[in-house]
Amino acid sequence: MWDHLQTQAPEVFEHSEARLGYLARRIPRGRVLNVGVGAGVFERAALQRGLEVWALDPSEATIGALRERLGLGDRARAGYGQAMPFDAHFFDWIVLSEVMEHLEDDVLAGTLAEVTR
Repeated sequence: MWDHLQTQAPEVFEHSEARLGYLARRIPRGRVLNVGVGAGVFERAALQRGLEVWALDPSEATIGALRERLGLGDRARAGYGQAMPFDAHFFDWIVLSEVMEHLEDDVLAGTLAEVTR
């Protein structure tokens, strides 16, 4: 379902622009990872603020579209929150907006362990 919404109906994420823009404005500087990219609304807002934004999402199609649309290259990666493909302490900030409530308990625990790492 998420793959379809993110790639075929990204307009469903338009209502999140104010909230995600607010989050981007709260980050003063640094390297930020967004987990669960939706339609790339947060990434776009973070780039406009001059942040070094990275993205992680399980959907290869979503990541491909994000790379193309925003020019993120290798900074947009397919993967899972419970097994993030990044070194420890690589990010200054990690955003998980509209993600955690969709995760099973064991996946949530693994994702939070990765965020802490």
